[in-house]
Amino acid sequence: YKAANTSTQMSVREGYIVAIVGATGAVGLELIKCLEGKRFPVKQLRLFASAKSVGKTIPTFLGDISIEEFSVSEARKCDFVFLAVSGEFSLQYSPLIIEDGGPFVIDNSSAFR
Repeated sequence: YKAANTSTQMSVREGYIVAIVGATGAVGLELIKCLEGKRFPVKQLRLFASAKSVGKTIPTFLGDISIEEFSVSEARKCDFVFLAVSGEFSLQYSPLIIEDGGPFVIDNSSAFR
């Protein structure tokens, strides 16, 4: 999914605000490693998961980051949102995240194949 009218036009040197939804799962943890390995320009990394994981910390290339509970409004504050969640979740929330020129959404489920 890609937002039709995005405001993600900042200098790569400044970096981007990147979110991973489903950050505590195997795919979410691998995405963190991929961002580091590919040297993606991240100035802030936000990690979202379910309520049961809120407050846990995950070590990342930007230091330890606390898990936040997912919300559409918080995800929309990011430049890129990686979804490491079920297809059902992606179908429900991707359109809401990108609505009205929201962030880029990169979905790792089979929902949009």
